[in-house]
Amino acid sequence: MLYLSTIGDMGRFNGLLQDRWVEGDALDLPFSDGWFDAITMGYGLRNVVDKQKAMQEIFRVLKTGRFCISTH
Repeated sequence: MLYLSTIGDMGRFNGLLQDRWVEGDALDLPFSDGWFDAITMGYGLRNVVDKQKAMQEIFRVLKTGRFCISTH
């Protein structure tokens, strides 16, 4: 199970960016290709059985030339 926060194209409320929480599968992320400017993750990959597939999904949803930061 994956929990994440995304601002994406959610809009604004009183001039502030709004975010939302999304529950999904790290091996089948519920976002279109190139959705994110950046991805940060703490201890996320250690809990995934198929790390290669999870990394493929991360790079699929990242915009071209952007970055992913992961700890542990």
